Amino acid sequence: MLYIIGEYLDFRNEILLWSACNGATRRVLKLLRAPNVPNEQFVQYKIDGCDTPAYRLENATVRWLDTEHMETSVFVAATENPEPRTVYIVLNGDQGFRIISHPANPSPIHIVRTSVGSRGCSEIAVVTAPAFVERLNYDGSPKDYFYLAEDAPSYLGSRNAVIAKVFADDDMCRQLMQQAGWEIGTL
Repeated sequence: MLYIIGEYLDFRNEILLWSACNGATRRVLKLLRAPNVPNEQFVQYKIDGCDTPAYRLENATVRWLDTEHMETSVFVAATENPEPRTVYIVLNGDQGFRIISHPANPSPIHIVRTSVGSRGCSEIAVVTAPAFVERLNYDGSPKDYFYLAEDAPSYLGSRNAVIAKVFADDDMCRQLMQQAGWEIGTL
């Protein structure tokens, strides 16, 4: 299963679905599709609790090309033999994100590339589930968190919401807190 989360895709173009670049001399990030992947294959997926765009594709695979000419292209191609693991393409055209590993998957990142400019930080990543995503604010501080599960993505909320869920015995949020190294003071 393949999920794409973080940005709306532009289906008007036959190949280019999304691109970002934070300045004329910065790395260009692109999400492209092979001609054998029609619009209908991208099923819009609603993540409970947030309005972040997400798409699901069942019979697709991911490939990437990272060139020395300051361009990173991630391709979605149709396949009859999809990857047995759940793979995510994470996009952010504004402020960037961090990938936090899950205890069951210590090496989830296959590629992550950044285009940093004076006021923005666009990113693209290919991640294998399970993993966590920490989206960032304009100043680099944490904005909110997602859990990239093997069955579907879920929204965890802000850092305070995650910590509150830990106090209510939420195992997923506890794993995030441990993996992120947050220390909670007690009496």
